[in-house]
Amino acid sequence: MGTLLTDRQNEVLIEYRQFAIGMVTDIRELSFDSNSEKWIRYKNDQLYFQSARSDHHADVRMQHWSAEPPVPQDRNWEVSSKFEFFSANNVLAVWTLTMGPADLQIDLNSGWYNMRAYCHGRTAIVRTNWDYDSGKGFPRSIERYLLQVWATG
Repeated sequence: MGTLLTDRQNEVLIEYRQFAIGMVTDIRELSFDSNSEKWIRYKNDQLYFQSARSDHHADVRMQHWSAEPPVPQDRNWEVSSKFEFFSANNVLAVWTLTMGPADLQIDLNSGWYNMRAYCHGRTAIVRTNWDYDSGKGFPRSIERYLLQVWATG
């Protein structure tokens, strides 16, 4: 079991049902658990994480580990995936689709990494009712993501 090196969290604006991680130059072995739809896509050097609904703020937590971390048991994760990716950049950063960087990143050396990704709150965000004209803004912190990263061995 690995040691947690970096643990960062921030609220990310979900637009067009997704957010992205940029500067991922290759990917292999993208697999989903048996209950999951294909909620992660790779295109044009970006990883796209598909939300269950558009126009809301989700909590995204990124963790960098020294080795494979334990599987989190603190939530009923609705979907999960595991894959390897190559990052040529020294930063793994979350981006919104139209607003740019989401002020959430972890520092990495260039190389191959594993990622386990989890999401909770997908059913709840779909069931959430809100009125765009109410002045209350978009729903917050209903959908939650955990992205665990560690170097390949």
